[in-house]
Amino acid sequence: MNNGIRKSNMSGRVLRQLSSITPIAILLSACGGEGADQAPAVIDAETVIADVAVVDVETGQLRAGRNIFLAGGEIAAIEPSASSLAPGDAEIIDGTGRYLIPGLADMHGHISTPDALPLYLAAGVTTVRDMWGEAPTLKLRDDIAAGRVLGPQMVVAGRVIDGAPPVNAVMEAVSDPEDADAIVKAQVEAGYDLVKIYSHMSREVFDAVMEAAQKYDIEVSGHVPTDVPIEHAIKSGMKTSEHALAIIGAFLQSDEAPGLDLYVLYSDVRKFLSRIGRGETSLGDHIDEGRIEGLARLSAEHEHWYVPTLFAIRNFSSNPSSPATIDPKWHRSVPLSIRAQWEASWRQRAALYPMGLRRAEDQVQEVRIKALRAIHEAGGRILVGTDAPVPGVYWGGAVIEEIRAFGDAGFSNREVLYAATREAANYLGKAGKAGEVIVGAEADLVLLEANPLEDLAALHEVAGIVRGGQWLSRAELDNMLDDLARRYDQEEALLSSDPLFAEGSGRPADFISESKGAVRVALKADDNARSISFAVKESEADEWFAGQIEFGEGETIYRS
Repeated sequence: MNNGIRKSNMSGRVLRQLSSITPIAILLSACGGEGADQAPAVIDAETVIADVAVVDVETGQLRAGRNIFLAGGEIAAIEPSASSLAPGDAEIIDGTGRYLIPGLADMHGHISTPDALPLYLAAGVTTVRDMWGEAPTLKLRDDIAAGRVLGPQMVVAGRVIDGAPPVNAVMEAVSDPEDADAIVKAQVEAGYDLVKIYSHMSREVFDAVMEAAQKYDIEVSGHVPTDVPIEHAIKSGMKTSEHALAIIGAFLQSDEAPGLDLYVLYSDVRKFLSRIGRGETSLGDHIDEGRIEGLARLSAEHEHWYVPTLFAIRNFSSNPSSPATIDPKWHRSVPLSIRAQWEASWRQRAALYPMGLRRAEDQVQEVRIKALRAIHEAGGRILVGTDAPVPGVYWGGAVIEEIRAFGDAGFSNREVLYAATREAANYLGKAGKAGEVIVGAEADLVLLEANPLEDLAALHEVAGIVRGGQWLSRAELDNMLDDLARRYDQEEALLSSDPLFAEGSGRPADFISESKGAVRVALKADDNARSISFAVKESEADEWFAGQIEFGEGETIYRS
């Protein structure tokens, strides 16, 4: 193995040089080059990535022939491979012909199950910002931080706070500004890292939430509410805005619609976009692009970050995710429940998103991207996020697709790599401690088989990762994915047959028990009665045991 590193057993150890030292290394020493006439430095380390090319995401330069010494979960040293010594018991990772980048960050994900963690790691994602957490999410974050669970570092938002009525019934609905303080305080006391707000919040409640967040020293991010101009949100201290949804509202000059986002929720937006899709009017006739520069300067001045989720937003476009876009590499390791949600969404798309609306959304997205480029060029801040697992957006793998979507939008390879690594560290307040391959930074790293500065497709060629100083080879990462796939295959086989449920019962919900048995439940309701149909199947059984509970006026009847 040509790993270009020497090991040392000094102070009672035998100093030895690996026979694989490259001829160029010997030549450098002989010619008085780097390390000539000097005793090689002995560097204590637990793991060494040897003779690797380091990608500098800030400058876009390569530092070839480097040994990366890892100890205590950090990068302890970076030295030329021709003149470095490591302890004899250090784990040596061959970096010859490979490229080392900082771990990637998904700054808008939803970890609804611990099964998401291996998918993130397998794609080189070592940090995730979960944008809707609950108590189990906090526990998972803390278990990872304590080393009890292997996974990416997590930053967790609390339950989404919206106006009344909320977009989603399980969100925290706030209609009275006086209630904002208690809700924000409760999330702070629960241990959440940030507050996430949503689209239906009134301006008065928004201002109250921002005031409470300043009082309790917690970040506010999320959707810029429809009733709140993005300029006001930025000046008020909102830290990130998701999906670049509110950008268009800053340029829109139309009385037909307050904005062009979330048309599934707003009939006036649907009507306006439908007119654009039919060619009755042009989006350009209603947009003042001259205002883009002002928003760009304001965003940079107030350090407001955008998380555009370009890959996920395509679901509203004329080229959405579909069964044809399934990626077998990742799909086999996606939980059955997520697959079912995607399939249901794809079936409903024609009704929810007519092609005319999707063609109009194409035009809207072009303006968003133009604005994002202007914001970036003005010194504004942009992060990489996926919104996984919305339909067709895989945990982990979608981060790479999002990065490539940035490339398609005109960002250079270096710019988007910076956004996915160093900029995430800047946002998290960890500049100099993460997001770079430098001494003193966290040992969250990705070893690639090809150069991502030349082609972002190289991000798919992960040779292995380092998470918190722990090396995980490609084989180990694949084994994690294989374990998930085997479990899901077993669950699918367990659920393959259908129990007899009452005619007219709703769509069943499936549950897998810890003992690997299955439970299937379906509800039926009419004017006279309600019933719950259920079925239980043990892991080794061939048939379901089915029953039904009927609730009538004054009586409950159980049938099996």
